[in-house]
Amino acid sequence: MQFFRNAVQRIVDFVRPEPSVILPAGTSLLSIPDLIPPGFKQGLEFVNEDATPMEFVVSMLHTYCGLHETEAVRLMLAVHTKGGGLLAFPSIEAATSAAAAIAEDAAKHGHPMICRVVRMEEAVLEGSRIAPPNNSLERTREG
Repeated sequence: MQFFRNAVQRIVDFVRPEPSVILPAGTSLLSIPDLIPPGFKQGLEFVNEDATPMEFVVSMLHTYCGLHETEAVRLMLAVHTKGGGLLAFPSIEAATSAAAAIAEDAAKHGHPMICRVVRMEEAVLEGSRIAPPNNSLERTREG
C-alpha cells in the first residue's frame, strides 16, 4: 500500500489534477454519453466522492480490476475530474465479483468508495442523448 501512496502522490503532484467534480446523488454515468467508453456493454461505474483517498482508489483498481498502475491512476484522475468513470468487464459475473471485493475492502478501511455494477442493454445513441439503460445492478458500501 505504501508503494501506491508514494506513486500516486508523485503523479498527483506532477499532474496537479483539476478540481474535483461531484455529481448529484443517484446519477447514472450511463446517462452521460461523454463518459461512456466506445463499445461499453457492462462493467463497473465509479462515482466520485470527496472522502476516499486517491491512492486507495488506485490500489482497488489495480488489485481487483487488474489495471496496471498507470491505467489505474488515469482512471482515478478521470473519476476525480469528470465526476465518474466506467470500466468495461467481460461479464456481469466478473464485474459483480470485483465490485463485491472493492466494497468489502473499502468498508474494512472505512472509505465510502462508490462502485456499481452496470450494464447497457440495447442502449440507443441519438445525437448527444442516450436512452436510459434497461437494467442496472448496484454495489455500494453499506453504512
